[in-house]
Amino acid sequence: MRAKSLLFGAVFLCLCSLSVTSQVVTKVACTEYLASWLYSDGKARAFIFNTATGHVEITPYDLGGRKVVDISTGFNRITLLDDQGYVWLNNGGSSNGAARFNTDATGAAFNNNVSIYGYFYTYLSIRSDGTIWYWGGDDYKFYGGTAVSAPTKLNQPAGVKFVKLATGNSLLGLTSTGDVYEWDKGSTKFTKVSLPRPATDVAASHMAFNVAVVPDNIATSTMGYPYAWGSESPYWGGDGTSYPMTNPQALKTLWKMSAPINKITANQNVIHFIDAN
Repeated sequence: MRAKSLLFGAVFLCLCSLSVTSQVVTKVACTEYLASWLYSDGKARAFIFNTATGHVEITPYDLGGRKVVDISTGFNRITLLDDQGYVWLNNGGSSNGAARFNTDATGAAFNNNVSIYGYFYTYLSIRSDGTIWYWGGDDYKFYGGTAVSAPTKLNQPAGVKFVKLATGNSLLGLTSTGDVYEWDKGSTKFTKVSLPRPATDVAASHMAFNVAVVPDNIATSTMGYPYAWGSESPYWGGDGTSYPMTNPQALKTLWKMSAPINKITANQNVIHFIDAN
C-alpha cells in the first residue's frame, strides 16, 4: 500500500510538473527597462522584486483573476488586455499590480477592446467595432501635448474597421480591407497611403520611415513584399531621398527578396520580418 502511495505521489508530481512546463510564451512586450511575457495560461509575467523574499522573481501581474489576452508597452510601462476587453496599466517598479481603465471619455464602459498598443506614455487600442481609441501622455500631440486622461475616440475615416496599428514617428492604421492610413504628429488629420494593392501588415519606425506588406494577389496569399515611404530612406536601403506617402517605394528588388513576408515590425532604426521560409 505504501509503495502504491509513493508511486501515485510520484505520478502526481510528474503531472504537475508537466502542467507547469507545458505553458508556452505567446507574446513578448519589451520597453527600455521592462519586459513582460504573455503565456498560454492567460497570465502575463515579468521579473519583479519580491519584497518578502528579497529576490527578483518571475511573477504574474494581478488582474483580479481575469485572463490576459494581449500585452504591449509604452516607455517603462506595461499595458495588458483582459478577456473582457478592458485595458490595464502597470507603471513598472516593484509591484505586480495594475490599474484598469474603467470608462472612456464619454463615461461608457471601456470594454470590448481587441488589441492594444503603446508609444512612450501614450496608449492606444482597437475596439471590437474597429475604432481606434487614444489616451495618456499625448506624445503624438494630437491634442496639443496635453495629457488625455480618459480613452478618446481618435478622428478616423467613417465606416472603416481597423485591425492593426503601428506606432512610430507616425501612427499607421491597417483596415480590414487592406487600406493604410497615416496620422502625423501635431494633428488628428489622417491621410490614406497610396499603395498599389491592399496591404496585410504595417510597420512604423521612430526614424520617420514606414513599411507596408503588399501581396501580389491577396485572394491567394496574405504574404507579400514591402513598400516603404518617409524621410529616412537610408534606413531601409534608400538613397536618402524623402518619399511621400503618395509614392511608396517597392523594396523587393532592392532587398533581393526571393520569398514574401509573413510578418513585419520596426523599432528605432531597424526592420525585422519573418518571410515564407
